Amino acid sequence: MLIRAVICREIIISIKNFVFFGTLSSVTLWVLKAAVFTQPPVYYKKNKRKFLSAGKEKTQP
Repeated sequence: MLIRAVICREIIISIKNFVFFGTLSSVTLWVLKAAVFTQPPVYYKKNKRKFLSAGKEKTQP
């Protein structure tokens, strides 16, 4: 009985850890995706003049 209880507890802890780390990794992946997909356009919109002026400076000697 004792061994079975220990095994059950270990299984429950491993499942909890798996769920926790799974949600954690999915959340971090989602945050990374959101950052990747939202940051560049927003950054570009905010600093459009800088980008355009930089492009003009690069193209014109």
